[in-house]
Amino acid sequence: MDLSQWPSQWRGAAELLLDLPGLRALTAPVPVRLLQADGRITGWWWRHGAMVPAAVDQLPANAALALELPAEAVLERNLTLPLLNTGDVAAAVALEAASISPFGAAQTVSGFAVVPPAKGAATQTVHMALTSRKQIEQSLVQAQAALAAQGLAPVEVPETSIEVWVLPDSRLTANGDGAIPASNGVAAQPIRPIAFSTGGEAHRQALVAKGRAGRVALVGLAAVLLAALVATPVLQARSRAVQAQAALDRVSQEVAPQMAQREALVKQAEALRGVGDVLKSQLAPLPVLDLVTRALPDSAWLNTLRIEGDKVTVTGNADDAAALVQVLLKQDGVKDVRLPSPATRPAGASKENFTIEIRLDPGRYGLSKTREAA
Repeated sequence: MDLSQWPSQWRGAAELLLDLPGLRALTAPVPVRLLQADGRITGWWWRHGAMVPAAVDQLPANAALALELPAEAVLERNLTLPLLNTGDVAAAVALEAASISPFGAAQTVSGFAVVPPAKGAATQTVHMALTSRKQIEQSLVQAQAALAAQGLAPVEVPETSIEVWVLPDSRLTANGDGAIPASNGVAAQPIRPIAFSTGGEAHRQALVAKGRAGRVALVGLAAVLLAALVATPVLQARSRAVQAQAALDRVSQEVAPQMAQREALVKQAEALRGVGDVLKSQLAPLPVLDLVTRALPDSAWLNTLRIEGDKVTVTGNADDAAALVQVLLKQDGVKDVRLPSPATRPAGASKENFTIEIRLDPGRYGLSKTREAA
């Protein structure tokens, strides 16, 4: 992996990305004053390798300067290449120029212009031109003098600040790029000049970078403003929610003692309800004892009496335990009477030993009823 190729690859990817239809508007047109081969000075707007005519007197003072070489001073050729970025196209053009140049490697200067490929095409057409370095140097000296004479380039402006172009003629613009009519120098369609790599293109490239940075900054600012517009209602709603939560927390702290007292009262009320439920189901000993005493015949007696809720369990002796059960069933407030185990009569005894369970109505014999009666 050759890491040294990464910067050029990133630049190539950025160029392809910025040349997409949706992003082309990020590149601002750059003003250029062109000294044509016939001596006329014309104005142009350059963007994405193509240029359209402009009024010279309307161009800003910092417009780039360019010189047109006449067609007879250059050698031109068309290349068909795969879809490559600008850096790779420049390398391919330099290799082709080195192989066909009659001037020698040190004196050869080349340039190119890429024709936008058709949609879906796998190749692209590249217009290339080459000339001698001596020819360019002489032309730049003459151009600098001509521009200074018209007040468009001060004398102290070096020749290296003027870039060198070759404008395609009708033979090279059959695909519709357009050409400059000889009559008035106004093109009906954008044309793609062949720009030589002489260093003079640095000023134009700086203007392109500056304009692109400004437009990107404006797009970024618009995105920030749009995001702010979208986020403002959300942030306001969140702010209101935070304020409401803070107010709720303050109220909760203020009413915390009252809430604690309320919880304590609720617990006491629940305990009292539990006690009340117990009282409702608990039998009073004296009414129960009175009931049993009245129901027992004089010949019977009790050994034990135990009260559990609404159930009374008695043990004792009687002449006939079954008859005693029937007597108890007839008493008011008695819900059920049963013998949990059969009555027994010991050998030689005259009475039966019994255990009887009695279910009583708490509404008649309960503690709460007794307290109400009291």
